[in-house]
Amino acid sequence: MFAFRTIQAIGWPLALASVLAIAGCGLLTVGVPGVVGLSPSAAESVITSTGFIVGTVTEEFSDTMPAGTVISQAPARGSRMFASAPVDLVISRWPGETILLPGDVPLEMIRIPAGTFMMGHYPKEEGSYPYEGPQHQVMLQGFWIAKYELTKAQWTAVMGTEPWSGQEYVLSDPNSPTVWVSWNDAQAFVSALNTLTEKTFRLPS
Repeated sequence: MFAFRTIQAIGWPLALASVLAIAGCGLLTVGVPGVVGLSPSAAESVITSTGFIVGTVTEEFSDTMPAGTVISQAPARGSRMFASAPVDLVISRWPGETILLPGDVPLEMIRIPAGTFMMGHYPKEEGSYPYEGPQHQVMLQGFWIAKYELTKAQWTAVMGTEPWSGQEYVLSDPNSPTVWVSWNDAQAFVSALNTLTEKTFRLPS
């Protein structure tokens, strides 16, 4: 038995776009639950417990949402949908990306979210110097930075040289930090890395 209605408009019947109930079939419009801010597993549990299914799941970086949480959903919270309708999710990615240098040497980058911090000393701070003041707020946009100091393996992969070779007290571990390079050498490395990856790198300020 179907509960179904039509309306008369301009001389012809129109089926209601939203059927409020189909008796005997258990198909009802249900409000979509809100899952923004939840973990993917918690979001899936909420979605399926209310009769919906998880649809397409994609990932994006976010400067405002913690990694591994739902950034957005479609349909939006409160939308009326039939049971078993899919709810698409966008998840905040872990703030990391690995760039492969020649020889499959990894260069791990991490995302630093936008934010503010106080720079400089506060009045009468012990051990401070006059040129460190006045204390002021600095606002930064989000940016990427290498997760670790540049390693010998990464330097060699990009530059094909070993400036530390033959020097005393230098670790032989290829994953130890690069040494015996000048500021100009570092700038040359950045330039070569930009050409190699077709991305824009620079030294931290």
